[in-house]
Amino acid sequence: MKKLMKALILVLFVTCTVSAIAGGSGEEPSKPVTVMTWKPIESFGGLSVAGTNTMTVEGVEVEWNTVKSGPDYWMSVRSSASADSLPDIVHFTPGTRYKQFYDNLQSVEPFMEEAYGTTWKQLFTDSTFKEMELWGEWRGLPTGSCGNSVMLYNQDIFDQFNLKVPETYDELKDVSKVLNDNGIIPIAVGGKTKWPAVYLFTSVCVDTGGESIFKADAMETTWDAPWLVEAFRIWREMVTEKILVPGYTQVDLVEADTMGFTGKAAMSFCGTWATFHFTLDPYKGMISGRKILATRWPDFNGDGKQPPTWGGPDLITVFSKDAPSPENAFKVLRWAAIEDGAETFFESLLTMPSVQTYELDWEKVIKKFEPANIEDLKNIYSYFQDEMSCMVGRRGELNQFTRQLLIEFTEKVAIGDVTPEEAAKQLNAQFRELNGLD
Repeated sequence: MKKLMKALILVLFVTCTVSAIAGGSGEEPSKPVTVMTWKPIESFGGLSVAGTNTMTVEGVEVEWNTVKSGPDYWMSVRSSASADSLPDIVHFTPGTRYKQFYDNLQSVEPFMEEAYGTTWKQLFTDSTFKEMELWGEWRGLPTGSCGNSVMLYNQDIFDQFNLKVPETYDELKDVSKVLNDNGIIPIAVGGKTKWPAVYLFTSVCVDTGGESIFKADAMETTWDAPWLVEAFRIWREMVTEKILVPGYTQVDLVEADTMGFTGKAAMSFCGTWATFHFTLDPYKGMISGRKILATRWPDFNGDGKQPPTWGGPDLITVFSKDAPSPENAFKVLRWAAIEDGAETFFESLLTMPSVQTYELDWEKVIKKFEPANIEDLKNIYSYFQDEMSCMVGRRGELNQFTRQLLIEFTEKVAIGDVTPEEAAKQLNAQFRELNGLD
């Protein structure tokens, strides 16, 4: 009998111990937070954990699924969303995709308010708001850097020819004539890489039509409009007057950057990612000893104001409504977007953060990167920070069909295949057909 009692006590002890390990009250252990991204793992919190698919964040186990970028990624998102099995956290591009899966996403607002108070939106730069707010609600957080279009210029070249950095389109044409006469390319842009030319053309459109280009992409207005005709006219003129590098469609992004950094071009298309160029070989060698600075593009529409820089976050990290443990998922989300993971990411790439409360430690930057022209780099970084409140707040992630149409018709206008008026009409017609509006 004593042996039986001892056995029963032992069984009871083991049972209680196992129960306690499992959660004490009989609850199942928390499931790992699942994350899907097309980016290298380093882009999520800047961590160098490539080759693994698990990690622990603030005591929460995280499982990765990295899918090839492009159609494969969005097919995976679509299929998992259709089956109500979207991973807890997913990387999105701003714009169309974020809107497309709105109903599958959970609002971050109650979680953010509990964690950071009612003023939590002040954590982020102004340029993120129009990207993040859908129908008055945030269902994700801007993550990583802000990518925004600006003009880089070589101050030494302007000083050499006693020129003023152009603030108007007329000044740009006058400056370009002097530069061309002296064998200097006015503006370098990598049209062969496609997206840089689209971004530059978007900057022209932002000046001729404000947010009309983004509203047209969202099917809120028409493309066959005076603002687009005028943007095409300006684009054609910049090509014929050799304001853009001749044969820009055959120049790739690296070649265009090299032209700007070596003094072959006085100005070049770039963005807030320019800060990273000061830390990279061989760009550091090209930049060293040259005064490379940033400014807005000239006033194209003649209203006396240079167009606002435009842009927004490179990534939006969204929060699935299907997450089995929203509290744990939010811990991982805020770590990546705001806390230690975000800070590591900014420091690893020296990019402009979406979090405006973040302050760069320049001693760390100098020690880690040994950047070229540290004072110029500080000036550019400070300029970008000041511009954050002036940005239109839209990202260049236009619909993929829209981007392709803009590439096609800017190139047709550039070589004179169509007039600006014809280009606007034909683009509008093709856009409507592609989006099933006719």
